[in-house]
Amino acid sequence: MAKSKRLFAGISLPESVGRPIADWSRRVAADWPDAKWMAWEKYHITVCFFGGVAEADVPVLSDALAAAAASSAPLDLRFSRIEFGPPRGRYGTMFWASFEPTPAFAAAVKAVRNAALPFAPSIPEEKAALPHVTLARFRRPAMPGKAGLPQPDMPQPLFRADSLTLFESVAGSGGHEYHVLANYPFGVR
Repeated sequence: MAKSKRLFAGISLPESVGRPIADWSRRVAADWPDAKWMAWEKYHITVCFFGGVAEADVPVLSDALAAAAASSAPLDLRFSRIEFGPPRGRYGTMFWASFEPTPAFAAAVKAVRNAALPFAPSIPEEKAALPHVTLARFRRPAMPGKAGLPQPDMPQPLFRADSLTLFESVAGSGGHEYHVLANYPFGVR
């Protein structure tokens, strides 16, 4: 059987947005002892999860992603709120830092997904593009309180994403490690 890598494409957060979210996570972590919190260094907005990709296909996938990113304009992403995710039912299984969905983000997701399909047979079905950062995962589903969640102080909620990143997810003893394999600028042909 051919060796494969567990890959996904994402957008890294600038410190101006990631740091206030990480500060919020540290402040509320003690109130949610059943949550497994992500390290700030792992924060990213997933554009498309590819799953297992044959090692031999990674260079060709990389070329396809470079072309998809080049055909997409830089993305303006605005932080919206911290919420329970995913948005279905009454219970959440994660804390999300949600960003406002935009047609440009949806178009970039579609371009990346279509570029990767020939190399990543386990890409999940197409669904609504909900830009978010997973901050924590719950061992058991959690129900939001009636008062809602406190929100971080976000002096600069808007940022421009200038590039797409190809990450490899490697399982380790402390959870998954994310390794950057390549960066592709948006809108550069």
